[in-house]
Amino acid sequence: MSASLDALLARRRELIGQSDAHREEIARCVDVWRGPLEGVDRAVAIVGMLQRHVPWIATGLGALWMATRGRGGRSGKRSPSHRGEPRRAGLFENARTAWRVAQTVASVASNVRRGKGWVA
Repeated sequence: MSASLDALLARRRELIGQSDAHREEIARCVDVWRGPLEGVDRAVAIVGMLQRHVPWIATGLGALWMATRGRGGRSGKRSPSHRGEPRRAGLFENARTAWRVAQTVASVASNVRRGKGWVA
């Protein structure tokens, strides 16, 4: 019985050695992909963050566009009101319009989160 026990212990040591060798080989293979996978994880995290904040990003960009549109290009010329043309919206009108756009986007985002659809 002692011979079979010694054979079993020897086989066990052999299998443990093989498993250690396989574990080291797997670790080497995984280390090769560690850097690229970390980059993918960061990209997925950034995309997820952007997805969660799309309404606010769109609102901010819309407000920025509304506040800055129509500026420049007329330096040194007479203003449109002198020629009988309607006056362009000023900064406060643009800000009020941007605020309305922001409220609408926030309302739509809130409704979408609640599952009510796109109705504002």
